Amino acid sequence: MTVTYLSLNTKVGNISDLAFPTDLPDPNSKLRFKWDLWVQMDVDIKQQELVDYKASTKTIACFDSIKSFWEVFGAVPQPSVFIQGTNVTLHECDHTVNSLMIFRDGVKPEWEDPVNADGGHLQFHWKPNTITPGQLDEYWNNLVLGVIGNNIEAEGEFSSNPIIQGMRFVNKMSATGKQAGVRVEVWFSRPTDPRHLQKVKTKIEKTMALHLDGSSGTVPRSDIKHHSPQHQAQRAQ
Repeated sequence: MTVTYLSLNTKVGNISDLAFPTDLPDPNSKLRFKWDLWVQMDVDIKQQELVDYKASTKTIACFDSIKSFWEVFGAVPQPSVFIQGTNVTLHECDHTVNSLMIFRDGVKPEWEDPVNADGGHLQFHWKPNTITPGQLDEYWNNLVLGVIGNNIEAEGEFSSNPIIQGMRFVNKMSATGKQAGVRVEVWFSRPTDPRHLQKVKTKIEKTMALHLDGSSGTVPRSDIKHHSPQHQAQRAQ
């Protein structure tokens, strides 16, 4: 059976013929949080050591409603565009882009940000030629929609204190060694209860695997990466 993946890249799949619910929410409805779209720009290999991470990142848009989300997200290339060998450029940047990042307004996509410093991220990594463009788009789109739409942490005992701070798609297809491939990351602040993080991890992985018909596909597995040096040292012992 042919799977129609949730992709906004028409070269990967066409979802325009699918039937969608008619009782959609008001497009002007506000999201739970305001979000910023960041990009990380490619740097010439000769200049790589001279340009730090902060200098290569830039916020280019923000959104706080259903309508403004789709205006921003619909104009951004899908992950499949990156892995198909296309040099991705946006008119807001002077360089090609290798990473897309969506973070809560006021939170920078940096380990040093106070909100992120004691937290970490869930990391999904696919080596070259181990994931199809359509599947990659569906994983990313399901993740973004689940987080932005407040479906991951909307219910349960931890819903009043959500820990998800942002998401990153990182294209490293041109890299060599262990870094080669693509990554999807979900950044979180330090939870007050470790059960909270485990529930978020499980819910995210299941959400990413959903197909448009409601069935579940291959569930991706993530690794937990902690940002705190103290936590890393404890795990290494």
